[in-house]
Order: sequence, then structure tokens, then C-alpha cells
Amino acid sequence: MNSRLKVVLWCLVTVGFIFGYAGLILPGQTARRVWVYLAVSLAFSIVAFLNRYLPAILLAVLLAVIVESVRIERFTFLPVDFFKPSVPVSRKFQHAAVLCLSIGLLICAAVMLDNQYLHFLNLPLLLLDDFFLGFSVPISLVTFGVMFSLINEKPRGVTWLLREASFWIVTVGVIIFFVFIVLGVMAAELICAIVLLLDVILIFYLFRTELKNLDEPGEFLVSGMVFLILTGVTGLLLVLWNILTPNDPKGRELLLQTHAYLSLYGWNLSGLTVLVHYREFPLHLNELEVILLHWVTVVLLAPLGSLYPILDSA
Repeated sequence: MNSRLKVVLWCLVTVGFIFGYAGLILPGQTARRVWVYLAVSLAFSIVAFLNRYLPAILLAVLLAVIVESVRIERFTFLPVDFFKPSVPVSRKFQHAAVLCLSIGLLICAAVMLDNQYLHFLNLPLLLLDDFFLGFSVPISLVTFGVMFSLINEKPRGVTWLLREASFWIVTVGVIIFFVFIVLGVMAAELICAIVLLLDVILIFYLFRTELKNLDEPGEFLVSGMVFLILTGVTGLLLVLWNILTPNDPKGRELLLQTHAYLSLYGWNLSGLTVLVHYREFPLHLNELEVILLHWVTVVLLAPLGSLYPILDSA
């Protein structure tokens, strides 16, 4: 597949998403903001790809304003819900996802502003390229919210405590992990990677043991959680690789690509599938075939396409 055909297909998929799903995600009057957000997001992606940083900064700030307008309308300006025991964990994850997205956009704008114009911070690890996984965190959080909404939302005792712990560990842990990555404190990165992996396993355990009916969304989410656990494992291996073999950039790059494939194309796509079709289930698909094809693509075909570009251009 040549580059021109890839661009054409990308444009078709983007346009199809905008016209096909905007009204399904947020119907009614709110959909107007969705249209604006999607248009600005597309413009942001284009100018960032073209290294036009000044318009990219302005568009990132505009996106953050749109996200914050939705967050304040749907939740509250201050995230006081996080500290209320009566608020379900599913709602806390949803609020955290929107807040994380707006903060990520503002940090992204600040990084571009400093790296290109101010040169105030001397942090070589704080690059725009590092945000490709950072923007997947809001998708993860909102997917966790959907997962907990599918099971009993009024747990008691130890189950309630474990849910609350899983929420705080993943939300605060990701922030601390990001800070340590930027500062290059590898020992602290290793501890954070282990804690986050254990928390992901805890969330999977809570979801799978309390899910009464393994229907279509449940099957996609279970498959996605396995992707996420493998993402955590490869993330942990990536930190160990940086500590033990710092002079092997090729091996690190391969491990980083595997980590990205599992996260973006494995876990995130599984979550997006459930989010986009949330009101349409059951889809009456052969879930086993779809999930199997997904795994073959992410685990086998995508890495082969990177290792042997001839397969990617065939």
C-alpha cells in the first residue's frame, strides 16, 4: 500500500467517523460541540504533523476549553466527586478521564511553547512525541468507567475499598509515573510501573469476578484488559531495558513499538469499540472471530509490518 492510498483511506475513515458517530456519542445539542471538537482535533493533528507549532498551540488550548466546558457542565469545576464515598467509581473514572484530557492538552501546548519558543525548561525527555501514549490515558479512564458501570455500582466492605483503591492508584499513579519519566528517575519509574501493573490486574479481577453476563461488551472489555495487562508487562520490561541495557537503542525501539501496539491498537481500540457502540449492543457479531482477528492484527501483523516494511507497502 503506497503512501497516497494510505492518506486517502485515512481521510475516508476520519470522515466516516465524523459523519457516522458524532450524533451517537453525544446526541442532541451537545453534538454541536462534538462537531467543533472533531474539526479542531483534525486541524490540530494536521498542523502538528506539519510542524506548525504556533497554530498547534492555539488549537490545543481551544480543545482544552471545549473539553472543560463539557466537564463543568457534566460534573463540577473542582473534582470534589473524587473524595465523596457516595459517588460511584464509574462516575469518578469518567470525570477523571475528561479532566485528564484537558490537562493533557494544556501540557501539550506548554511543551510546544517551551520547546519551540521559550526554551525555559531543560528537560530532554519532555517532548511532543512522548504524548502519543499520554493521550491514551483518558480513553483508558473512561473505559474503566464503563466497565464499573456494567457491574454492581453499590458495593460494600472490601469490594468498595478495592474499587476506591484501584481508582486512586491508577489516576495518581499515572501522574507520578509521568513526572518520573520526564525527570529520568529510573528506579522510581520501575516502582511505579510495578504498582500500576498490579492495579490493572486488580481492576481486571474486580471486573471479571463481578460481571454476571459475559455479553458482547463484556467480551470486548475482557479481551481489552488482557491487552492492557500485556501493555503493563511490556512497560515494565521497557523500564528494565533502559536500566540494564541503556546502549541498545534498537532493542528498546522494538520493545517500545510492541508496547505502543498493545496499548493503542489493542486496549484502546477495544475500549473505543464499546464506547462507540455502547447504545447499539447487541451487535449480533461472531465475537470470537472479531476478537481473534484483532489479536492477530495487533500481535502479529502490525509488528511484522514494522520489521519488514515490504509487508506494509505491499
